[in-house]
Formats: sequence, C-alpha cells, structure tokens
Amino acid sequence: MKLLIFGYLIFSLNIYAAINSKVNIDIDELFIVKNGYDSNDNIEFTLYAQLPSACYQVDKINISKIDSNEFQVTLTAKSKNLSGCIISELSYPVGFSQSISLGELAEGAYKIKFNEHKEKIFHVKRAQMNTIDENIYAPISSAFIPELIYSNEELNVILTGTYNTNCMFLNDDQIKVIREGNIFIILPILSLQNVNNCRRMQLPLQNIIELGEIKDPGNYLIHIRSLSGLSINKVFKVIKRENSPVGHN
Repeated sequence: MKLLIFGYLIFSLNIYAAINSKVNIDIDELFIVKNGYDSNDNIEFTLYAQLPSACYQVDKINISKIDSNEFQVTLTAKSKNLSGCIISELSYPVGFSQSISLGELAEGAYKIKFNEHKEKIFHVKRAQMNTIDENIYAPISSAFIPELIYSNEELNVILTGTYNTNCMFLNDDQIKVIREGNIFIILPILSLQNVNNCRRMQLPLQNIIELGEIKDPGNYLIHIRSLSGLSINKVFKVIKRENSPVGHN
C-alpha cells in the first residue's frame, strides 16, 4: 500500500512538473524593415515562433540592450495548468507572432540578435521633417490576409478602417507596395479633397490590394503603415501544394 501511495505521489509530481514547466523557445523568424525608418519613427519588429503545443502560452519576451546599437531578444513559454493538457491530441506546435516597439532611435545601423547565432541588421535615417511621416497615411485599423496559403496562389490583403471626415479618400494608385525579401511594405497614402468644406463624420474605409503570387515557401510579413505613425503587422505562411491533406483542394 505504501509503495502504491509513493508511486502515485511520484506520478502526480511528474504531471505537475510537466504542466508547470518553462521552456526557451527558438524564434523562427524576426521581421524588421531594413531601410524604412527615420529617427522620429516608432521603430518596431515582429517575431514569429512556434510554441510546443496548445498547452503552452508565452511567458516572457525579453529584450536586452547589449550596447547602444545592439539588442538581444529571447522568448520563453510556460505550460498551462489544465488537466486536458496531458491529452496527446494537443501536442502539435502552435504558431505565435508579436510586434514589439523599440521606440525612437538615433540615426545609425542597428543589430537585433536572437537564438544563438542569428541576427537582423536595420538602418535608421536622420529625419528630414518634424512630422512623424513624410506622407499622411490612411487611418487603417485592421487588415485581413489568410494565415496559410499555397505557393503560386494569388494573394490579396484587405485593409479596413474609418475615415473621420468627408475630405479623406484613398485611391488605388496611391497605395504603394514595396517588397523587401520576405516583407511586404504597404504604404496607403491618403488624399484630401474639398478641404475648405470638411465635415466631421465617420465613413467606412476598405481596400483590396493584390500582391500577386509568392513562389517560395516560408514565413512572410505584411507591414502596413497607418495614420499618426502607427502600423499593422500580419504574419502568414506559404507552403507547397503537395503538402495539402487528402480530401482538401
């Protein structure tokens, strides 16, 4: 009987340790615009990682400044204290993405290190104007893009938001798309009309942008500039068609 109780206690402690453990998580991809920031911009990067299973949640994203121009990023996760988390069906990896602000940085070259031997370099230019952006961007509040697409498929992104006056509008030919490796930078430049007769009112904003086909599988980022120096970041993944499960078209 004592052996049975002892064995039960060991089993219970093992389960408790399993569902209360913390682990270091490798960052699969760190996205940052290499040459698009000025010294008065809110500079940010987006990381993408995979948690061990649905039974884990992010514990901490730690950003340490190694020197004036170099940062180190680490990510840890902890298991959720849920009885259902011992079920094997929940053991598949779960994607996680987060955008993180570094604030304003002085002119210069910067480096962000992650994992053991990976790094991303970006450059900050001296601001030429006192305004946050050289252009006035549309008040985009959200964007939709499928999280998973097949290579060689046509890719569209839907931008939505709210105009606050009847003087604002966004023309398709005023939306610039710049591709920088695995980052699509979308600049929705706002236009103004009848500025002497503006009326305050809320009007819907919606635009569909065609980004074309993406041939190479991998992780990608949509980086959309918005009004007042804000931005929206969305991570999506491209896979080959042959990875489609049986029964899916």
